[in-house]
Amino acid sequence: MKTAPTEPPEFFFVTKYALSKGIQRIKNNDRVQIHDRSISTRGYLAYRPDHGFTLYISSKDWFYSIVEARERAEEMRKAKIKSLKRQIDKLQSVNDWPPLTDLK
Repeated sequence: MKTAPTEPPEFFFVTKYALSKGIQRIKNNDRVQIHDRSISTRGYLAYRPDHGFTLYISSKDWFYSIVEARERAEEMRKAKIKSLKRQIDKLQSVNDWPPLTDLK
């Protein structure tokens, strides 16, 4: 569990879509709010981009530092690779296909 910096950070780093869009850097301004769930945990981040819809990002998907964000993105990448390997193994083990029938 990382603690909040003493001064408000200039940027927040979001890993929610790290595998498809990369790590996003969000400038800390009046469109960003942190909602704490309790004293011991970071809450979710509410961000309102230019298009006007508020995005809610859970505590596991945003960070104060790029180092923490990169570590999370690496964990996500490894988990995705593991999942894809399981999927490949499952597809390779399929041997019983239904017989083809003559279509007339």
